[in-house]
Amino acid sequence: MCSTMLNNIKFKGDKYMKNTKANPVVAFRMDETLKKDMERTFNEMGMTISGAFTLFAKAVVRSGAIPFDIMVDPFYRKENQDEIERRIDLLETGKSEGQQVVMSLEELEEIVNDN
Repeated sequence: MCSTMLNNIKFKGDKYMKNTKANPVVAFRMDETLKKDMERTFNEMGMTISGAFTLFAKAVVRSGAIPFDIMVDPFYRKENQDEIERRIDLLETGKSEGQQVVMSLEELEEIVNDN
């Protein structure tokens, strides 16, 4: 590498980046509430959304994978949704199976929070 090129490169660990005045902009759409919640959360961590996504991008490049598990919420699986619809139909037609269970809102919230 010639010396003029070396002057334009900033070394960081074993990686290097071209030293430019402005980094490229990556833009995408996001729910406004989610964005505000992210800003607040990252601010509490002492970073910006841009900094957090840069960390994410570096982790993806380093590992060659998304750095966290991505999974379907079991509630939205087709089998579960079909069963919910089946039970609603039974209740609406007066053909419910077994005993009816009545719970308070607090009991239902406890079940949701435990899972």
